[in-house]
Amino acid sequence: MLRTIRPKYACRGCTDGVVQAKVLPRLIESGMASDRARDHVVVSKFAWYLPLYRQVQILAGQASSSIARRSPAG
Repeated sequence: MLRTIRPKYACRGCTDGVVQAKVLPRLIESGMASDRARDHVVVSKFAWYLPLYRQVQILAGQASSSIARRSPAG
């Protein structure tokens, strides 16, 4: 689990009230994949030289849902 801490700041003299940092945007706004899944695919492909079709086969054995072969490529 990734926990993002966004501190809240307040100023007694200001009229803005409490201000909190904005959430960082996701790489793909409408996508279901997390940043961790994206990082895993990129590291597997470029650091471990694992082709995308082989990653799909590995993930199919680990995941309960099926992954389309063209999904990792975009």
